[in-house]
Amino acid sequence: MSRVLVIALFVLLAVNTVECNREGVPVVGMVSIPDHVRCSPKMVSVSIAWTTMNVETVYFRVNGNPVGSDQPPSGNTALSLPCDGGTHEIVIVGKGRKKETAVARHVRTVTG
Repeated sequence: MSRVLVIALFVLLAVNTVECNREGVPVVGMVSIPDHVRCSPKMVSVSIAWTTMNVETVYFRVNGNPVGSDQPPSGNTALSLPCDGGTHEIVIVGKGRKKETAVARHVRTVTG
């Protein structure tokens, strides 16, 4: 039986009352995750790489819940997700110096 896991990684710019063209505004630039990942019996490890500008730290949320610890402004990590056939939303949030944030999203499908 084949299972499908949909991964959503959001690409939005959410800056707290800051003009988008102002210098120093946090930006999530490149976000890279594989187009296809195969599930293992219960979990799948999904590699994510990212770059940002004007961001001090990055963190991830999966299905609305914080995951792991703060990450550097640019880098890579792996997140473990359940292979339950459900849709899982992954959000990367870049935190700037003045409590400004940048948020990124993409959608990928994981099969197994």
